[in-house]
Amino acid sequence: MHVGATTIALYDTLGPDQTKFIIDQTELTTMTCSFEYVKKLSLLKASEAKEVSDPSARKMKSLVNIVSYEAVTDAETLDAAKEAGITVYSYAQLIEAGRKNTLQIVEPTRDDIFMLSYTSGTTGDPKGVKLHHLMVVTAVAASNYRNGTRPFDENDCYISYLPAAHSFEQCLFSMSLVSGMKCGYFAGDIMKMISHDIPSLKPTFFPSVPRLYNRIYGKI
Repeated sequence: MHVGATTIALYDTLGPDQTKFIIDQTELTTMTCSFEYVKKLSLLKASEAKEVSDPSARKMKSLVNIVSYEAVTDAETLDAAKEAGITVYSYAQLIEAGRKNTLQIVEPTRDDIFMLSYTSGTTGDPKGVKLHHLMVVTAVAASNYRNGTRPFDENDCYISYLPAAHSFEQCLFSMSLVSGMKCGYFAGDIMKMISHDIPSLKPTFFPSVPRLYNRIYGKI
């Protein structure tokens, strides 16, 4: 967000066709993911070469880099990536390259797009929505205005457990950046969040969505 990059979030419920569609439509060049997805994405791109004879008509051709959060040493995975024309980097390599980066940072303008938020495509191909910086800052300002005489500040804290691919969570995270509010991440289990994460973090602000409120109510 700080350097004006545009991100696209992919999530587990997307099928192979939806994933290929999004990568192709956005001309995505680089993806970050956990180790388990490196091979899956490589094989998915390689399958296009086998199924589509015309190179210009193949989807995923723009994808040439994958950054794995863990180091990839598995020969089978690396071979699959090489066959698909993908270079695999570890997150540690990315951090090291960043330390050596001498490029001047250009901060974004209010109209720059920081995220393309895609639907799951239940009625056809996934639909992407452009989220620009002005939209997010406006949402943050409106929330603080509705909060009355006591806007959010560094004394506040919220727990992040909604998907980062969701525009709602993006606005909440942006609120923490703008206001200085602390952000704590849950351990991955919604039900354990009630008994473990929340008592540890003690959030002062607890935004959610109706479906999850119902699950939490049922648990209590």
